[in-house]
This record gives sequence, structure tokens and C-alpha cells, in this order.
Amino acid sequence: MHEPARENDPPMCAFVRDRSSDAEILHVFGEVDLANASEFATAINGLAGNGSTFVVDLTGCTYMDSSGLRVLVTAHNAHGPKMRLAVPESGSVRRIFELTNLLTQFANFSSVEDAARSNGQPSSR
Repeated sequence: MHEPARENDPPMCAFVRDRSSDAEILHVFGEVDLANASEFATAINGLAGNGSTFVVDLTGCTYMDSSGLRVLVTAHNAHGPKMRLAVPESGSVRRIFELTNLLTQFANFSSVEDAARSNGQPSSR
């Protein structure tokens, strides 16, 4: 069971902004849940604000609840083809995308490099 962070616990998630030659990148490390969903949304909107292609890298994300999914769906609705996801090949984050059938809704790739270089078409996985 997932337990919420206590006040003195270290942050359970980090959002790190980066840039490749092809796209802006938001690396997500740790757990995304209700406690940090607004910070996640702010980080995505910061990337999307310049109007160029951006990748949300979930390969370092170890857990995501429906709050994180809501942030991604909202961002996708607002930014559409400019937004791409790098989703790990296995694990709990991949599983939540499979259970909700959201992989088919996003341009998703197994690596940041593939996502950044792509033409934005969803992968065949």
C-alpha cells in the first residue's frame, strides 16, 4: 500500500527540466500522487509554455496515481501533438497506463531519445 509522505520526510518526487537538440524534457523521478500533482502540472506547463515539442520522461517514475494521470490527460488536451511521453517498458507506471488504456491516447515511446526525435506519432506498443 502506498503511504503518504510525512512532514519531515524527504521529497518523494523530483521534476528536472532538461533540453536535447530535439525537444524540451521533463524528467520525473520518484512517486507522483495527490501530494505533488500540482507541482507536476506546473512543471509540465512550464515546458509547454514556449510552444515547442516537449517530452515527459516517466522512465524514472516509480509510482503514479490517478492524480498524476489527470495532470497528463489535462496537459495532453491542452498541448496535443507537442507533448510526448517516455514510458518504461514494465513496472507499475506502465501498468497504470495499460489498465486505463491511456497508452493509445498519447504519443508514447520507450526512451527519451526516441520520443524527442519522433514525429509525434504514438508508438505501436
